[in-house]
Amino acid sequence: MARAIGYQGVQYRDLWPIIEELSKEFPKVKVESAIYHLTTFEGQMRCNPPPLAQVMFREEVRPLMWQLLGPEPGHPLREEMDRINRPPAEEEKAAEAEESQVEKAKKPRRGRAR
Repeated sequence: MARAIGYQGVQYRDLWPIIEELSKEFPKVKVESAIYHLTTFEGQMRCNPPPLAQVMFREEVRPLMWQLLGPEPGHPLREEMDRINRPPAEEEKAAEAEESQVEKAKKPRRGRAR
């Protein structure tokens, strides 16, 4: 459930397919109870909540999600992890290709055998 909802949350209408998927593995009553206690959204206590309501983890639950989701977006450690895991930029790839061509050109040529 934590990975399906994530830090950014989901819309209420997208929550039901998540519940149905999790209900195949766990009892539906327990999944719905976990959703009720761990998340919050506008109209949560109404019989007919708005379908576009954003479902988010409660503020007291968000720090616990670190173990499953890693640091929140905007956290300094998250920025460091993103920097480390980011693939090299196009300019860096082009510079590496140019350097390899220069190295190939510097190889000594063998003279003609006479």
